[in-house]
Amino acid sequence: MSNRMSYPMRSLHTKTRPAPYMSNDTYKIKQIPQLKETLSGNLPRMLLRNLPKDCTQSELIPLIPVSPAEIKAIEFLKKVDNTQVGACVVEFANYESLTKAIAMDGRDLRGMQIWSVKDVDGIRTLSLLKNLGHKNKPKPDKSNGPFLTEATLKNVDMSTLNHIKDALNSISKVNAAPTPSDDVKQRSVKVRNLPRTASTVRLQQIFLGCGSIEHITAQNHKGEVIIRFSTSDEADLAVRFYNGRRMDGKRLQVLYRDR
Repeated sequence: MSNRMSYPMRSLHTKTRPAPYMSNDTYKIKQIPQLKETLSGNLPRMLLRNLPKDCTQSELIPLIPVSPAEIKAIEFLKKVDNTQVGACVVEFANYESLTKAIAMDGRDLRGMQIWSVKDVDGIRTLSLLKNLGHKNKPKPDKSNGPFLTEATLKNVDMSTLNHIKDALNSISKVNAAPTPSDDVKQRSVKVRNLPRTASTVRLQQIFLGCGSIEHITAQNHKGEVIIRFSTSDEADLAVRFYNGRRMDGKRLQVLYRDR
Protein backbone atom coordinates (compact mmCIF):
# COMPACT_ATOMS: atom_id res chain seq x y z
CA MET A 1 0.00 0.00 0.00
CA SER A 2 1.46 3.34 -1.02
CA ASN A 3 2.04 6.03 1.62
CA ARG A 4 1.96 8.82 -0.95
CA MET A 5 -0.67 11.46 -0.34
CA SER A 6 -2.82 12.60 -3.22
CA TYR A 7 -3.39 16.33 -3.71
CA PRO A 8 -6.22 17.92 -5.67
CA MET A 9 -5.26 19.18 -9.12
CA ARG A 10 -5.17 22.95 -9.56
CA SER A 11 -5.92 24.73 -12.79
CA LEU A 12 -2.93 26.53 -14.28
CA HIS A 13 -4.90 28.46 -16.90
CA THR A 14 -7.02 30.79 -14.79
CA LYS A 15 -6.65 34.23 -16.33
CA THR A 16 -7.95 36.02 -13.24
CA ARG A 17 -5.29 34.41 -11.05
CA PRO A 18 -3.12 37.11 -9.38
CA ALA A 19 0.52 37.21 -10.40
CA PRO A 20 2.83 35.20 -8.07
CA TYR A 21 4.86 38.26 -7.03
CA MET A 22 1.80 40.11 -5.74
CA SER A 23 1.30 40.41 -2.01
CA ASN A 24 -1.50 41.82 0.09
CA ASP A 25 0.12 45.27 -0.03
CA THR A 26 -1.69 48.02 -1.90
CA TYR A 27 0.33 49.51 -4.74
CA LYS A 28 -0.32 53.04 -5.91
CA ILE A 29 1.11 53.86 -9.34
CA LYS A 30 1.41 57.54 -10.27
CA GLN A 31 -0.66 59.05 -13.08
CA ILE A 32 0.68 60.66 -16.27
CA PRO A 33 0.47 64.46 -16.11
CA GLN A 34 -0.24 66.20 -19.43
CA LEU A 35 -0.90 62.90 -21.19
CA LYS A 36 -1.25 64.30 -24.73
CA GLU A 37 2.12 66.07 -24.53
CA THR A 38 3.77 62.88 -23.23
CA LEU A 39 2.42 60.82 -26.16
CA SER A 40 4.49 62.81 -28.66
CA GLY A 41 7.62 60.75 -27.90
CA ASN A 42 8.45 57.04 -28.08
CA LEU A 43 8.18 55.29 -24.72
CA PRO A 44 7.44 51.71 -23.54
CA ARG A 45 3.67 52.18 -23.43
CA MET A 46 0.70 49.82 -23.62
CA LEU A 47 -2.91 50.72 -24.39
CA LEU A 48 -5.61 48.68 -22.65
CA ARG A 49 -9.22 48.67 -23.84
CA ASN A 50 -12.49 46.92 -23.00
CA LEU A 51 -12.03 47.56 -19.27
CA PRO A 52 -14.92 48.14 -16.87
CA LYS A 53 -15.61 51.86 -16.84
CA ASP A 54 -15.13 52.03 -13.08
CA CYS A 55 -11.92 49.97 -13.15
CA THR A 56 -9.32 50.85 -10.51
CA GLN A 57 -5.58 50.39 -10.17
CA SER A 58 -6.05 47.81 -7.42
CA GLU A 59 -8.01 45.60 -9.86
CA LEU A 60 -5.73 46.13 -12.82
CA ILE A 61 -2.23 45.81 -11.35
CA PRO A 62 -2.54 42.09 -10.33
CA LEU A 63 -3.46 41.21 -13.94
CA ILE A 64 -0.35 42.81 -15.47
CA PRO A 65 2.33 40.07 -15.61
CA VAL A 66 5.22 42.25 -14.42
CA SER A 67 6.38 43.42 -11.02
CA PRO A 68 4.62 46.59 -9.82
CA ALA A 69 8.07 48.19 -9.57
CA GLU A 70 8.35 47.89 -13.37
CA ILE A 71 5.15 49.92 -13.90
CA LYS A 72 6.07 53.58 -14.15
CA ALA A 73 2.62 55.16 -14.55
CA ILE A 74 -1.05 54.35 -15.24
CA GLU A 75 -3.54 56.83 -16.67
CA PHE A 76 -7.23 55.98 -17.18
CA LEU A 77 -8.62 57.75 -20.26
CA LYS A 78 -11.62 60.01 -19.80
CA LYS A 79 -14.06 61.97 -21.89
CA VAL A 80 -14.07 65.75 -21.85
CA ASP A 81 -16.74 65.59 -19.11
CA ASN A 82 -14.23 63.65 -16.94
CA THR A 83 -16.05 60.28 -17.12
CA GLN A 84 -14.00 57.11 -17.66
CA VAL A 85 -14.38 55.14 -20.89
CA GLY A 86 -12.93 51.73 -20.03
CA ALA A 87 -9.42 52.32 -21.39
CA CYS A 88 -6.04 53.25 -19.95
CA VAL A 89 -2.39 53.82 -20.83
CA VAL A 90 0.30 51.96 -18.91
CA GLU A 91 3.90 53.18 -19.06
CA PHE A 92 6.72 50.82 -18.10
CA ALA A 93 10.28 51.30 -16.91
CA ASN A 94 11.75 49.55 -19.97
CA TYR A 95 10.79 47.78 -23.20
CA GLU A 96 11.47 44.34 -21.74
CA SER A 97 8.68 44.92 -19.21
CA LEU A 98 6.39 46.03 -22.04
CA THR A 99 7.05 42.81 -23.94
CA LYS A 100 6.11 40.73 -20.90
CA ALA A 101 3.06 42.83 -20.05
CA ILE A 102 1.49 42.55 -23.49
CA ALA A 103 0.78 38.88 -22.72
CA MET A 104 -2.18 39.98 -20.58
CA ASP A 105 -4.23 40.34 -23.77
CA GLY A 106 -7.46 38.37 -23.35
CA ARG A 107 -7.40 38.21 -19.55
CA ASP A 108 -10.80 38.42 -17.88
CA LEU A 109 -11.80 41.29 -15.63
CA ARG A 110 -15.36 41.19 -14.31
CA GLY A 111 -16.53 39.19 -17.32
CA MET A 112 -14.84 41.48 -19.88
CA GLN A 113 -11.87 40.37 -21.98
CA ILE A 114 -9.07 42.91 -21.84
CA TRP A 115 -7.55 44.01 -25.16
CA SER A 116 -3.92 45.06 -24.88
CA VAL A 117 -1.66 46.47 -27.58
CA LYS A 118 1.73 48.15 -27.72
CA ASP A 119 1.49 51.90 -28.30
CA VAL A 120 5.08 53.05 -28.21
CA ASP A 121 4.52 56.04 -30.50
CA GLY A 122 1.19 56.99 -28.87
CA ILE A 123 -0.75 57.08 -32.17
CA ARG A 124 -3.55 54.74 -31.05
CA THR A 125 -4.06 56.61 -27.78
CA LEU A 126 -4.08 60.01 -29.50
CA SER A 127 -6.69 58.74 -31.96
CA LEU A 128 -8.86 57.49 -29.10
CA LEU A 129 -8.52 60.80 -27.23
CA LYS A 130 -9.55 62.68 -30.37
CA ASN A 131 -12.73 60.63 -30.63
CA LEU A 132 -13.43 61.26 -26.95
CA GLY A 133 -13.64 64.98 -27.71
CA HIS A 134 -10.14 66.11 -26.74
CA LYS A 135 -8.81 68.72 -29.15
CA ASN A 136 -5.27 69.88 -29.75
CA LYS A 137 -4.70 73.43 -28.61
CA PRO A 138 -2.89 75.60 -31.17
CA LYS A 139 0.70 76.20 -30.14
CA PRO A 140 1.76 79.84 -29.85
CA ASP A 141 4.20 81.05 -32.45
CA LYS A 142 7.53 81.49 -30.66
CA SER A 143 9.58 82.19 -33.77
CA ASN A 144 12.01 85.08 -33.58
CA GLY A 145 11.99 85.85 -37.28
CA PRO A 146 12.17 89.37 -38.71
CA PHE A 147 9.01 91.46 -38.70
CA LEU A 148 7.84 93.57 -41.63
CA THR A 149 7.60 97.27 -40.98
CA GLU A 150 6.49 100.18 -43.14
CA ALA A 151 10.13 101.01 -43.85
CA THR A 152 10.91 97.51 -45.20
CA LEU A 153 7.71 97.41 -47.25
CA LYS A 154 8.71 100.60 -49.08
CA ASN A 155 11.92 98.88 -50.27
CA VAL A 156 10.12 95.85 -51.74
CA ASP A 157 10.14 95.63 -55.53
CA MET A 158 6.43 95.01 -56.23
CA SER A 159 7.03 94.25 -59.91
CA THR A 160 9.31 91.36 -58.97
CA LEU A 161 6.70 90.02 -56.56
CA ASN A 162 4.05 90.20 -59.27
CA HIS A 163 6.27 88.24 -61.69
CA ILE A 164 6.85 85.56 -59.05
CA LYS A 165 3.12 85.40 -58.31
CA ASP A 166 2.25 84.99 -62.01
CA ALA A 167 4.86 82.24 -62.38
CA LEU A 168 3.49 80.34 -59.38
CA ASN A 169 -0.06 80.63 -60.69
CA SER A 170 0.94 79.25 -64.10
CA ILE A 171 2.76 76.32 -62.48
CA SER A 172 -0.22 75.51 -60.25
CA LYS A 173 -2.56 75.52 -63.26
CA VAL A 174 -0.31 73.14 -65.20
CA ASN A 175 0.12 70.73 -62.27
CA ALA A 176 -3.47 70.97 -61.10
CA ALA A 177 -5.28 67.65 -61.22
CA PRO A 178 -8.97 66.99 -60.72
CA THR A 179 -9.87 66.16 -57.15
CA PRO A 180 -10.51 62.41 -56.89
CA SER A 181 -14.01 61.45 -55.93
CA ASP A 182 -14.59 60.06 -52.46
CA ASP A 183 -14.20 56.28 -52.60
CA VAL A 184 -16.38 54.70 -49.93
CA LYS A 185 -14.53 51.40 -50.17
CA GLN A 186 -11.25 53.08 -49.21
CA ARG A 187 -12.87 54.14 -45.94
CA SER A 188 -14.51 50.80 -45.17
CA VAL A 189 -13.36 47.58 -43.52
CA LYS A 190 -14.89 44.12 -43.50
CA VAL A 191 -15.10 42.35 -40.13
CA ARG A 192 -15.40 38.56 -40.33
CA ASN A 193 -15.81 35.67 -37.88
CA LEU A 194 -18.04 37.67 -35.55
CA PRO A 195 -19.90 35.94 -32.71
CA ARG A 196 -23.69 36.07 -32.90
CA THR A 197 -23.68 38.16 -29.72
CA ALA A 198 -21.94 41.03 -31.54
CA SER A 199 -24.64 43.67 -31.89
CA THR A 200 -24.31 46.86 -33.91
CA VAL A 201 -24.20 48.94 -30.73
CA ARG A 202 -21.42 46.80 -29.28
CA LEU A 203 -19.37 46.99 -32.48
CA GLN A 204 -19.76 50.75 -32.55
CA GLN A 205 -18.50 51.02 -28.98
CA ILE A 206 -15.46 48.86 -29.79
CA PHE A 207 -14.42 50.45 -33.09
CA LEU A 208 -15.19 54.02 -32.04
CA GLY A 209 -11.61 54.37 -30.81
CA CYS A 210 -10.36 54.21 -34.40
CA GLY A 211 -12.40 57.16 -35.66
CA SER A 212 -15.81 58.47 -36.62
CA ILE A 213 -18.11 55.67 -37.79
CA GLU A 214 -20.60 56.59 -40.50
CA HIS A 215 -22.38 53.25 -40.92
CA ILE A 216 -22.31 49.60 -39.81
CA THR A 217 -24.21 47.01 -41.83
CA ALA A 218 -26.28 44.28 -40.21
CA GLN A 219 -24.45 41.00 -39.56
CA ASN A 220 -25.06 38.47 -42.34
CA HIS A 221 -25.34 34.69 -42.05
CA LYS A 222 -21.56 34.36 -42.39
CA GLY A 223 -20.90 36.53 -39.35
CA GLU A 224 -19.64 39.51 -41.39
CA VAL A 225 -20.28 43.26 -41.26
CA ILE A 226 -19.01 46.30 -43.15
CA ILE A 227 -17.90 49.31 -41.10
CA ARG A 228 -17.53 52.63 -42.91
CA PHE A 229 -15.34 55.34 -41.35
CA SER A 230 -15.04 59.01 -42.27
CA THR A 231 -11.43 58.70 -43.54
CA SER A 232 -9.19 55.98 -44.98
CA ASP A 233 -6.67 56.56 -42.16
CA GLU A 234 -9.29 55.54 -39.61
CA ALA A 235 -10.03 52.38 -41.59
CA ASP A 236 -6.30 51.61 -41.69
CA LEU A 237 -6.10 52.03 -37.89
CA ALA A 238 -9.02 49.61 -37.41
CA VAL A 239 -7.24 46.93 -39.46
CA ARG A 240 -3.94 47.36 -37.65
CA PHE A 241 -5.45 47.48 -34.16
CA TYR A 242 -8.31 44.97 -34.22
CA ASN A 243 -7.33 42.30 -36.76
CA GLY A 244 -6.70 39.08 -34.82
CA ARG A 245 -8.35 40.26 -31.60
CA ARG A 246 -10.68 37.89 -29.78
CA MET A 247 -14.32 38.64 -29.14
CA ASP A 248 -16.34 36.16 -27.08
CA GLY A 249 -13.78 33.45 -27.86
CA LYS A 250 -13.69 34.06 -31.64
CA ARG A 251 -10.71 35.65 -33.40
CA LEU A 252 -11.82 38.60 -35.50
CA GLN A 253 -10.69 39.16 -39.08
CA VAL A 254 -10.60 42.88 -39.87
CA LEU A 255 -9.70 43.37 -43.54
CA TYR A 256 -9.56 46.19 -46.04
CA ARG A 257 -12.70 46.15 -48.13
CA ASP A 258 -11.00 47.16 -51.38
CA ARG A 259 -7.32 48.12 -51.49
